[in-house]
Amino acid sequence: MSARPVVCMFVRNKFEHDARVTREATTLVEEGFDVVVFAVATTPGEAGETWQGPIRVIRVTLPTFVWGFVGLVGRAVGLYARGVRAAKRVAARGRPAEPGRRPVPTVVSSPTVAAADAARKRLRDLLTPSHRFFQGLRYARLAGERAASLKPVAYHCHDLNSILAGVRARRRHPAPLIYDAHELWPHRNRPDARRRKTWVIEKADRYFARRASAVITVNDSIAQHMQRRYGIRDVIVLRNTPSLTARSAPPERGLLDDIDGARLVYVGGIQTHRGLEEIIDAMPAIAGATFVAVGPGDPEYRAGLERRVAERGAGDRVRFVEWVPQEAVIATVAQADLGMCLIKNYCLSYYLSLPNKFFEYVHAGVPILASDFPEMRRLVDAYELGVVCDPGDPSAIARAVNDLLGRPDDVKRMRDNALKASQELNWERERERLVTLYRRLVVTARS
Repeated sequence: MSARPVVCMFVRNKFEHDARVTREATTLVEEGFDVVVFAVATTPGEAGETWQGPIRVIRVTLPTFVWGFVGLVGRAVGLYARGVRAAKRVAARGRPAEPGRRPVPTVVSSPTVAAADAARKRLRDLLTPSHRFFQGLRYARLAGERAASLKPVAYHCHDLNSILAGVRARRRHPAPLIYDAHELWPHRNRPDARRRKTWVIEKADRYFARRASAVITVNDSIAQHMQRRYGIRDVIVLRNTPSLTARSAPPERGLLDDIDGARLVYVGGIQTHRGLEEIIDAMPAIAGATFVAVGPGDPEYRAGLERRVAERGAGDRVRFVEWVPQEAVIATVAQADLGMCLIKNYCLSYYLSLPNKFFEYVHAGVPILASDFPEMRRLVDAYELGVVCDPGDPSAIARAVNDLLGRPDDVKRMRDNALKASQELNWERERERLVTLYRRLVVTARS
């Protein structure tokens, strides 16, 4: 009996909460493949091999000379700044007080220290792109060489930042290469979205997409954009829909039984341009409702949101809940009266997006308040799942919420519509396109 064929997947994250990659990998395991996911270790202790269910995971560390150099310079600047402060304190203690003059403080602020800190920040900003570039090369070398040694039947690259690993591996051991674009990568949410950099990344995206054996993306709008801009004849759409199975009750922190009145729930990353600031700003104008944001995020950003809540006087009507396991998301959201999917029009990728959370609200049987963007509006209208509004306008958000919650019969109808739609918008249907692709590309995988 022959061994099961191997598929190597590449993803440039820790592969902890990546629902899409997990669904695709699990599907291929069920279809008779062994799937190995090459991910990233953020600390040396995370590096090595492990298993996540039936999926073998190999994490590689990505130290680089560039980041080590930044750290070395940063430590040198810090030592210099501390030396300046210490010298000024010593000088201040030894200086005699002049008649009629206040004593010199023992802790002296120094413009030199501020200038040193500013220089360190500029250095980090300048070298961060180089750091990421060298990290990409190292990941491509470590993951690509290890993957090629497994002699897989296919390489599956998730997003543009992992595709070099697949290209390198394919040179050593030829096999079909699949490019799976989770978003419109050149036009995604990033703080340094300069026009020249976007142009360069789009050229790279086009180059690799045209040389892949197949291209997958998450919705029709992004597929059409890639076909038009890159001259690709066929882009396969594989939407981020949940499965109808493998669900569990929410953990204790995700229980919302103690909330009186309507519950407005957001689930996903607690990060910028997700409409969280606008929802918080809208809360004073929304009567009798509590907003619950569920998901992981940067502590500093979340602290800023909490300060915003206090400034708006909504402290008792906004709650932040830590990440809940993927299999408990649907049950957690099902406690809500309205699912908030108010991605902002910060970049083209967001404008054309159809987020995971949209489908999670559908499966939870919860009406949706969504951004008035093409993909979300299309499904909201087609299945009568909720309403859309301008995600950048807190007053429009408040009006939409108050109007919808004031129509309980319509809310009940939208709940029923969502549960019916979940019977069409689910992974059990989406997975067939993935299986068909692999049957076409890997015709000898089971022989």
